[in-house]
Amino acid sequence: MSFWNFIGSFALFNMICDMFCGKANRDTYTGNDNTAYDYDAAEVEELSNRVDELQERIDSYTDYDTDYLQDRIDRLESLLDDCDVMSDRYERIQDRIDILQERLDEAEDRQAMYDDL
Repeated sequence: MSFWNFIGSFALFNMICDMFCGKANRDTYTGNDNTAYDYDAAEVEELSNRVDELQERIDSYTDYDTDYLQDRIDRLESLLDDCDVMSDRYERIQDRIDILQERLDEAEDRQAMYDDL
């Protein structure tokens, strides 16, 4: 008996056993679709405060991220001044500056969009 024949026989055997043993179909959804959530004002206020705290944390990370990126770009630009323009090192540093500048621009754009909202 080949492996695939064995797998097929096993699957068929399980289907027949499930049919005769009265097991419920595993794919059937038994939940209540009409579930209503009942929140009181204190819970809503607590959740609202939690959302505000998390948003403040996100804002602080964004500010840190933009400051860090700008510092890193400044350090790389100072290294760039010490390199020969035609060297591979100059090109690698310039590529890294371009990548960091793109990330900085994206972070500032996200912050500006958030501020507009």
